[in-house]
Amino acid sequence: MKSLHMKDLYHYNKETKTYELDIAIDHYQDMFNSWDAAPLKRKDIEPDLIDYLEQAGDDIPFKERIALVFMLPSEARDLKREKTVTQAVKLQFRFLLSVVNKELLYNYRRMATFAIFSLIFLTTNYLLRGQELSQFMNIFLEGLLVGGWFLMWNVFGIAILDNFQLYRKKRIWVRYMQAELMFKDHNDQSTETI
Repeated sequence: MKSLHMKDLYHYNKETKTYELDIAIDHYQDMFNSWDAAPLKRKDIEPDLIDYLEQAGDDIPFKERIALVFMLPSEARDLKREKTVTQAVKLQFRFLLSVVNKELLYNYRRMATFAIFSLIFLTTNYLLRGQELSQFMNIFLEGLLVGGWFLMWNVFGIAILDNFQLYRKKRIWVRYMQAELMFKDHNDQSTETI
């Protein structure tokens, strides 16, 4: 049922069995962040376009193919520039994927740190529980027990909640790295694949 709904929201090419995300622009520069002064090959993609691509990539089932179709006025088209833009867009997708991978690595480090300290706290609590200790030490042991379980809960929270979102983003950017990029005239139905 979800696929039928997506065909109403996004253009579906029955011949190629691909969802084509039609993106209308007036100039090639419209695809990129206007605040970024880097050369075209290294420019960041426009943040609103990134948001749209991320949403569409999440909406369309992962088993389906996606193609990006940039529609320009015919007088603005330049085949040489389209190759450069294609390289820049693919480079930006690789960058976004590397950002996600760094966030995943950071989360793995946090999980390992929390797990180690949790085990230390819980083991210390277990080994010292039942011995004759002062009131302060009993309160301290209770703190270790609560802290140990709190840290262990954080490990599961990061693994289940945070990493799930990051893996979803990773799948989206890998998908776009493999996607076809096409350019066509606003009024033309033919597409040229770069």
